[in-house]
Amino acid sequence: MERLLRQQDIAAMLGTTPGVAASILAARGVHPIDFGIGRSRGRRWLSSAVRQVMLDMHEAAQPKTGGQR
Repeated sequence: MERLLRQQDIAAMLGTTPGVAASILAARGVHPIDFGIGRSRGRRWLSSAVRQVMLDMHEAAQPKTGGQR
């Protein structure tokens, strides 16, 4: 089952502040579901989408081995 993450959750996963985490995801095309204003509402991100962004960022950060010296 898919889990929805709060802004504090995505910040903890990405190891940064809530605002920076949200902007990183938005820059990579991952936008939240907005449940509106009110208690226990607000913006939520799909955990699988956040995980995929983390994997993509990790892959991009790995050194490329070209076999040439």
